[in-house]
Amino acid sequence: MSNNSEQKTFVKCGIWLSVLIATVTLITFAFAMIAVPPCGPFCTGNCIEYPYLDTLGQFPKDYLWVWLALFQVSLFLVYVGFLHQAATEDRKVFSLPGLLFGAIASAILLMTYYVQAAVVPISLVKEEYDGLALLTMYNEHGIFIAREEIAYLLMSLSLFLLSWIFPGTGRNGIFLKWLFRVPLVVSLVSLILISIVYGLDRSYRFELVTISANWVVLIVAGYSTVTWFKSIAKQD
Repeated sequence: MSNNSEQKTFVKCGIWLSVLIATVTLITFAFAMIAVPPCGPFCTGNCIEYPYLDTLGQFPKDYLWVWLALFQVSLFLVYVGFLHQAATEDRKVFSLPGLLFGAIASAILLMTYYVQAAVVPISLVKEEYDGLALLTMYNEHGIFIAREEIAYLLMSLSLFLLSWIFPGTGRNGIFLKWLFRVPLVVSLVSLILISIVYGLDRSYRFELVTISANWVVLIVAGYSTVTWFKSIAKQD
């Protein structure tokens, strides 16, 4: 920062952004948990089957989390941008690629969620069914799940790279360093194990694991980086 005033403004924004990303992610996660689609391997009855044309009855309940996720993903991109800016010069070699992978993940998710919210329901209303089975989130082998898988893998990689910006000393710094590495480890291990057991028929098993790992870490990390941003202010 060029002066003390800019530093104070940056830290204050970083603190509020940390609280906001954690809170919005928590709310989004809660809405997503109550909107688990009645299809796939965990469905116990009255399951929605291909070609998923009878899903209009799930609107808007199952789509509320998608709109929230659009806001949450946008916040995530700003959040990693602040983390990159806060990194010391010698650690920006890690935070820059972390920011770039985070940007790629955010771009994929923003397009995925917006198409799901803006295209699928109205297409069902107007009975425009061509190609809809591949787009809908109820298709456990569809484009929606595949795009989420790759996006949250990239988000995991982004957080892993950003973990190197935190100091290896101090309770909070060490905690954040290892916390940011959890999603990538969990995602890679689960992808390997699920692929071994189910092969190509992963359904949404891996998607649930990787999205949960990333969101839980963002909730905890958001509140934890409040202390980290405060420590930056004390250093100057």
